[in-house]
Amino acid sequence: MSKAGSGKDRLLLGNPFNGFIQDCHDCDHAAKQKTKFSKLRFIEIIQIMQGKVKNGEDLYNNYLLLGNSFYNMTHYGNARVFYEGDIAGEGSYVNDEVLENKIYDMTNAKYYYQKALEAATNDEQRAKCNYLLAKCERNEYYKNTGNDDFLAWDGFKKLKTKYSNTKYYKEVIKECGYFEKYAGN
Repeated sequence: MSKAGSGKDRLLLGNPFNGFIQDCHDCDHAAKQKTKFSKLRFIEIIQIMQGKVKNGEDLYNNYLLLGNSFYNMTHYGNARVFYEGDIAGEGSYVNDEVLENKIYDMTNAKYYYQKALEAATNDEQRAKCNYLLAKCERNEYYKNTGNDDFLAWDGFKKLKTKYSNTKYYKEVIKECGYFEKYAGN
């Protein structure tokens, strides 16, 4: 990997391991970063975390961070510049259908969030995973329908019915208008 072209040194604009309730790229990009990640360093850390989960180490946190990293690589995340370069081009939209599908693909993020959910040891963690899975469902809905309305995604349903007693639930109510409306608050 270290023999990759100069794009490997390009810095990501936000911390690709963060997973916030709201997707606010400008907020993430403006935030002070204690550690800045190049594309190459980002991939190296992903490989380290994948090795840790393979060895059964700190499963919840590693799966969650892997989910965040793959989420943030997509069009919806704070590290979407990951795909920018000589082949993909620059900016939010690409003309290549295969690459576009990759940029919008939630498969890896959902996989790791589901694994984090399975490794969760308390309701706060489970609430967070269900909400992050709902964000993935939302993004797939937007991409597949072009509709910007919202639905009662499975993650929303589980968050409301199973985890309304959690602190995370209350945070989501405050920050996510879709969920606040769905929950009837």
